[in-house]
Amino acid sequence: MPLLRSDHNCKHEIDTRNGHMKTASCQETHIFRPFSNSDSGVVTITTQTLSYVGRTTGTKSPCKRRI
Repeated sequence: MPLLRSDHNCKHEIDTRNGHMKTASCQETHIFRPFSNSDSGVVTITTQTLSYVGRTTGTKSPCKRRI
Protein backbone atom coordinates (compact mmCIF):
# COMPACT_ATOMS: atom_id res chain seq x y z
CA MET A 1 0.00 0.00 0.00
CA PRO A 2 1.44 3.43 -0.95
CA LEU A 3 2.03 5.83 1.95
CA LEU A 4 0.43 8.77 0.12
CA ARG A 5 -2.76 9.13 -1.86
CA SER A 6 -2.62 12.20 -4.08
CA ASP A 7 -5.01 13.92 -6.44
CA HIS A 8 -5.02 17.13 -8.45
CA ASN A 9 -7.57 19.17 -10.35
CA CYS A 10 -6.73 22.01 -12.74
CA LYS A 11 -8.89 24.54 -14.56
CA HIS A 12 -7.68 26.77 -17.39
CA GLU A 13 -9.40 29.77 -18.94
CA ILE A 14 -8.32 30.58 -22.49
CA ASP A 15 -8.82 33.90 -24.25
CA THR A 16 -9.60 32.62 -27.75
CA ARG A 17 -9.85 36.13 -29.14
CA ASN A 18 -6.26 37.06 -28.27
CA GLY A 19 -4.83 33.53 -28.22
CA HIS A 20 -3.47 33.28 -24.68
CA MET A 21 -4.31 31.72 -21.35
CA LYS A 22 -6.10 34.10 -18.98
CA THR A 23 -5.99 32.04 -15.78
CA ALA A 24 -4.90 28.64 -14.52
CA SER A 25 -5.81 27.25 -11.12
CA CYS A 26 -4.73 23.89 -9.70
CA GLN A 27 -5.54 22.21 -6.41
CA GLU A 28 -3.50 19.28 -5.06
CA THR A 29 -4.59 17.02 -2.21
CA HIS A 30 -2.20 14.65 -0.42
CA ILE A 31 -3.36 12.19 2.24
CA PHE A 32 -0.82 10.38 4.43
CA ARG A 33 -2.51 6.99 4.63
CA PRO A 34 -1.03 5.45 7.81
CA PHE A 35 -2.66 8.17 9.97
CA SER A 36 -5.85 8.64 7.94
CA ASN A 37 -9.30 7.14 7.66
CA SER A 38 -11.01 7.66 4.29
CA ASP A 39 -10.68 11.42 3.53
CA SER A 40 -9.86 12.56 7.06
CA GLY A 41 -6.62 12.54 9.02
CA VAL A 42 -3.26 13.87 7.87
CA VAL A 43 -4.11 15.90 4.75
CA THR A 44 -2.43 18.73 2.86
CA ILE A 45 -4.29 20.82 0.29
CA THR A 46 -2.38 23.21 -1.97
CA THR A 47 -3.93 25.70 -4.38
CA GLN A 48 -1.91 27.47 -7.08
CA THR A 49 -3.31 30.25 -9.28
CA LEU A 50 -1.70 31.92 -12.28
CA SER A 51 -3.26 35.02 -13.85
CA TYR A 52 -2.32 36.77 -17.07
CA VAL A 53 -1.51 40.40 -16.35
CA GLY A 54 -0.26 41.72 -19.67
CA ARG A 55 2.48 41.52 -22.22
CA THR A 56 5.54 43.58 -22.99
CA THR A 57 7.60 44.02 -26.12
CA GLY A 58 10.71 42.81 -24.33
CA THR A 59 12.45 46.20 -24.40
CA LYS A 60 11.73 47.06 -20.75
CA SER A 61 11.55 44.80 -17.75
CA PRO A 62 8.69 45.44 -15.30
CA CYS A 63 10.92 44.07 -12.49
CA LYS A 64 13.65 46.08 -10.83
CA ARG A 65 16.99 44.33 -10.77
CA ARG A 66 18.42 43.63 -7.32
CA ILE A 67 22.12 43.26 -6.75
